[in-house]
Amino acid sequence: MRERFGAGELEYAAELAFQLYGDEMMGWLVRRCGSRQAAAEMYSELCLYVWRYFPGFQWDCSLRTWMYAVGRKVCYLDGPRPHDPLSQLPEGLSRLVTRGQGRISTYKLEAVEDAYHALCRAVLTEEEQDILTWRIYGALSWREIARVLAPESTPTDEALRKRAAGLRKRFERIKRKLRAAAEDQGLARRPE
Repeated sequence: MRERFGAGELEYAAELAFQLYGDEMMGWLVRRCGSRQAAAEMYSELCLYVWRYFPGFQWDCSLRTWMYAVGRKVCYLDGPRPHDPLSQLPEGLSRLVTRGQGRISTYKLEAVEDAYHALCRAVLTEEEQDILTWRIYGALSWREIARVLAPESTPTDEALRKRAAGLRKRFERIKRKLRAAAEDQGLARRPE
């Protein structure tokens, strides 16, 4: 993919990116949005913004990490949303995105998992939910999560190291907060 990107074959490289990470991005959005409809709309926007920013991707992190960072920014966009994002994509990429949206029904949340995600949305901030999702479901390293959350576009190695260490501690606090809420709602037993 990187070779195609370097050769200027951006459409082909973007299609490969969504073949590799599209399902993972969709799963994250379903968990984050709590609704398949909202996730499908957000996925269209994610694809549009990945396509728009793809030529400027510098490969200073993994493509997967960069796509999560773009997705996070899309989730926090203020103002008007893009109208019909799929019409603004090249045809091949648009077809790939439509197929990805068609598979959204495969992201069925079981009753327990649905209750867990509802609890997460009720007691955790959106950023805390993202940290939990990326670490548990996405298996991102602490350094990758630090990169996604970095306020600057190219953080230094030292800044990433410090932020990753802080995220590990924050993750423990998030787990305790979620555990206490689950116990309060009878979804988990209190330790005896």
